[in-house]
Amino acid sequence: MNNHISEKPFLMRCIAPIFFSFVSAFSLLPGLSFAQPDIQTARMLFEAWPIPETEAEALPLVSFNIPDQPAPVAAGEQGLAPGERRSIEESIQAYIVAVGDEESEEGPYSTTLTEDLLSAGLLAQQISDHERALDFFNRAQSVSRINDGLENLDQVRIMQAMVESYMALEQPKEADKIQENILYLARQAYGEDGIGTIPAMLDYGIWNMDAFLERSNILLNVPRMNVVQFMNEPMNFIDGGSNLRDTPLFNLFQAQQTFLQSINILVTNKEYFHPRILELENMLQKTYFLSIHRENILYEPDFYLTRKKSKTGSRLNTNSIELMESEEYKMGNASHERSIAYISNNPERTNTMVANAMLEAADWHLLFERKVKASRDYQAIYDLFTENPALEADVAELLYPEFPVILPTYLPPPNSREKLDIAPDEEVSYFGYFDVSFRIDKYGKAKRVRFLSEGGEVTRNMEIRLNQYLQNVLFRPLFRDGKPYTDAISVRYYIAI
Repeated sequence: MNNHISEKPFLMRCIAPIFFSFVSAFSLLPGLSFAQPDIQTARMLFEAWPIPETEAEALPLVSFNIPDQPAPVAAGEQGLAPGERRSIEESIQAYIVAVGDEESEEGPYSTTLTEDLLSAGLLAQQISDHERALDFFNRAQSVSRINDGLENLDQVRIMQAMVESYMALEQPKEADKIQENILYLARQAYGEDGIGTIPAMLDYGIWNMDAFLERSNILLNVPRMNVVQFMNEPMNFIDGGSNLRDTPLFNLFQAQQTFLQSINILVTNKEYFHPRILELENMLQKTYFLSIHRENILYEPDFYLTRKKSKTGSRLNTNSIELMESEEYKMGNASHERSIAYISNNPERTNTMVANAMLEAADWHLLFERKVKASRDYQAIYDLFTENPALEADVAELLYPEFPVILPTYLPPPNSREKLDIAPDEEVSYFGYFDVSFRIDKYGKAKRVRFLSEGGEVTRNMEIRLNQYLQNVLFRPLFRDGKPYTDAISVRYYIAI
């Protein structure tokens, strides 16, 4: 197993095309029109269920047009019972009094002040008074630094609370600075290349990757950049007074670098079985996937895999050769190979870990249009497990899921709970359904979609959206008894909001 992962290919071969393509696309924005999805149907939940054999087995439906809906509750105040806000205000006031007493008795830097100020700030967050919360947090951090040192790690919990308030106040750049400072503190405590920095580096990478996704979809303009200057000074490039750090692509760059550096630290120290190494590889793969689809995600965040993009004046789908030969594909494939190597050599590996890593590696080929390679690898995986019935039984749910798996598995599918920020166990009210049949070909595309029946309060727009959903997502190919299964399947999609 290699003990080092070179960073130079990442910078020279990946970052350059990422920035060049992404910024070139943005420079044309004034003359382009954005896709305008049906917001109502895009925000509806589609959930797959078996088609019931009898009406008694069907899930209950409610009316879509429920009158007298309660007014929306402000963020941070959800779940407050009548009088609870008053109680929180009284608690905050009690902390203020306590802080005043402590200052009078022990001075302005009493060691007990930090906890009281932090508690007052957390209470202020509960009632969405984030300006006041930040006042409490800033004072708490100042006291913490004076008593425990400028670089003490105890202040991290205060800084994490500050991030929440800055995001609630729609000040993401301030939150970015704090996240960067948290990583700095970890590096000061454990060393630039210390294994103790890994949790903080993972958190920082995920923060930046999420920032890229959240901020790319709403960004309307990015200043032109001098790519040659950027390549010479990628971390410090400023052009015409515009800071590169103000672009969401810089967040993706930061995420990729952080994950890669983290993996380098673990591999250099031969920590191949570190509890975070597989997650780091998975996150790195995710950034490679996002980088190749960076433009499509901006224009069509739900169906970026099939969006057509302009090329030499024509309207062509994403070039298969571009995907197949991309540096993102090669580096992501190398990451998958490392993940499989970690698992294969881990004496505590499970059958599920092995099967999942192998399936995700095959998924990677499919996502990058290497369909024949993917098909061969999928078959090899099923051959391995069908030849070992005990192993196959152990991972049967993974190999033979009740409903088709949507790829990539690490990004939320459109119209899903994760996409709509609905908890997996949260109860929802279904107001209608569509029964559909379709087949999935050996390359994961839905074919011959047929609407069989419908129920409840559904509309033509909902039917169009579901059809668009099925035609545009990529599924993991189905297998039955170890062989590809391309016959028609029937599913009921319940609809909720």
